[in-house]
Amino acid sequence: MVLSENARLILTRLRSAGYEAQVVGGAVRNFILGIPVNDYDFTTSASPDEILALFSDYRVFTAGIKHGTVSVAVGKEVHEITTYRSDGKYSDHRHPKKVAFVSSLEEDLKRRDFTVNAICFDGEKITDIFGGMRDCENGIIRCIGDPFERFDEDALRILRAVRFASELSFTLEENTKNAVFARKRLLLGVSVERVREEFNKILLGGGCEGALASFREVIAVFIPEISVCFDFKQRTAYHDFDVYAHLIKTVAASPAVLELRLAAFFHDIGKPHCFFMGDDGAGHFYGHPKKSRDIAEEVMKRLKYPKSLIGEVLTLVEYHDAPVVPKDAPAPKDKYVLRALNRFGEDTLRKLLALKRADNFAKKTTPPDNLSEAEEIEKILDALIEKKACFGLKDLKVNGGDVLALGVRGKVVGETLEYLLSLVISGEKPNDREILISEARIYIENR
Repeated sequence: MVLSENARLILTRLRSAGYEAQVVGGAVRNFILGIPVNDYDFTTSASPDEILALFSDYRVFTAGIKHGTVSVAVGKEVHEITTYRSDGKYSDHRHPKKVAFVSSLEEDLKRRDFTVNAICFDGEKITDIFGGMRDCENGIIRCIGDPFERFDEDALRILRAVRFASELSFTLEENTKNAVFARKRLLLGVSVERVREEFNKILLGGGCEGALASFREVIAVFIPEISVCFDFKQRTAYHDFDVYAHLIKTVAASPAVLELRLAAFFHDIGKPHCFFMGDDGAGHFYGHPKKSRDIAEEVMKRLKYPKSLIGEVLTLVEYHDAPVVPKDAPAPKDKYVLRALNRFGEDTLRKLLALKRADNFAKKTTPPDNLSEAEEIEKILDALIEKKACFGLKDLKVNGGDVLALGVRGKVVGETLEYLLSLVISGEKPNDREILISEARIYIENR
């Protein structure tokens, strides 16, 4: 295993002082799996005080020192160094009431969550007491010891198991899987912030569809609104999958961007509430984007997502089914894309197109060969951006000062600019300063 310069410095300093020291956890696991290593955690026989003394020439952080963890800043990296320890009883299914520092690496590793996270490297050799390397090779997530005890100790491990299944495309060992389902209600006692962060990582994983499908009842513990989507048949020629299956296939088909994956997860969550069977014998879901938006807002607020992220996700959910360009719109279609640019901005419009593409891809067992609608709009969008087309007030060749010079004040200034922008976007008038000032005079005189 090749260590970063800073990681090797920490190991060398600890070991040169006579202490045992190992890189442990995700860094070793990822190296074995061929995944880039970006973060290193260390376990050592040195006590917290000894760690502090040994790294007195570095900036250190001691927020976790009562649990044996000292964080050391080396260059721009901050690494956690934790003393070998065993945990006492857990009173809240999250934190041990006390910890005891121990001298044995094996004793320290026994308290950890999964075998794949208990592989160590001391700079020269790998130590694998619990068979983590074998589980890496076989794609297995397995608790160390009794999985029921591990989840009773720390309920967040339940979601971590699902998260690793998603990130690594692994499957859960049978006893571990049984314990996940048996103890899933313990998640209700975990802070929503912790749950939210694990859920985000589940959504962003390369194996998200499988994890979300296999552990849908676990997700429903903290998002109970999703349960009604399970096995809900859509009864429409446009969909082969039930609502939940369609949702998670849309997630998997979306780019791994958090706001997109969240929007994909929520975009049809309101469908079961809007379902009715038409005279044509098909299911209909009129109004489901608005209902889905409302549910998404409630869930995201409960999980304490940032307001800005909530706003972007809700926009994507609400407009995922609305056409950017009407189906029967004649060419050229630039003005419709310009209106969408004006309404959403370039970044959000591109994300909306990505969501539409993923939504369409996830409707049928055999995805459509032709996803041309979104691609056609994207080509128009690219061309408009390249030629710096006018789609916002900032792009107009006139500004508020020009309108003020015509003798008006207050809200009339903004109304006039919006009118001029509408003329340019529709193609009725060019974005020319003199022409727009003339149009502004006419508008003001006739209002």
